[in-house]
Amino acid sequence: MKTSFLKTGVAMAALGFSLAAGAATSSQTLTFASGTTTYQDTENFALFDSSLGTLTSVAISYNFSFNAGTFAVKATTSNDVFVISGTANATVNLIGASTGFFDSASSQVLNVGSLVQVAGNTTHTFSTSAVNVADSVTLTSGLTSYQALGGGTGSFMAQATKTQSLTMSGGDNQTNFVSNAGGTMTIVYNYTPTSAVPEPESYAMLLAGLAAVGAVARRRRIQG
Repeated sequence: MKTSFLKTGVAMAALGFSLAAGAATSSQTLTFASGTTTYQDTENFALFDSSLGTLTSVAISYNFSFNAGTFAVKATTSNDVFVISGTANATVNLIGASTGFFDSASSQVLNVGSLVQVAGNTTHTFSTSAVNVADSVTLTSGLTSYQALGGGTGSFMAQATKTQSLTMSGGDNQTNFVSNAGGTMTIVYNYTPTSAVPEPESYAMLLAGLAAVGAVARRRRIQG
């Protein structure tokens, strides 16, 4: 029983030490405001403060998209027939100017077809698609650009551009191509604290373990 009591006290003391150490995380989310294209938005993020500990990895997840929205054309005169053909494409970029981060996606967002006739005083609406750049990555190298002693700021830039090649002929017309872009990014710093400060509960458990060890030692001296 004495031996068991001593082991318990030592275990409690060891647990008190283990609770005082470990990994930590710090998270932040950037929101790129919605806007029409050609689109560009820059958002700042907080660098990891290297005085807090050793940065072990940076987890980045992002979802940014360009939505081509609605493309409509209207023949404004009653006697004419308006003819349209062509395509439109979009490219989205996500750029970390200070970190060297880059991701991009591009695709066709509109295909009018080879020949579409629109009768006078009518509106024809064409279907469009979206371009999305999204991923989750964990960086374990090149971390110096994500940290600074005392902290600081870095930036990410989101861009979206739309190019179109449309041929229009016939009578008077009105076109309407409404598009928008936007997205979010989450940055998580995983690090090992330089000097972990134990919680009050950890101190209490450590003291209880040491007290138990001391009690066993005193009992053995008395019995001896």
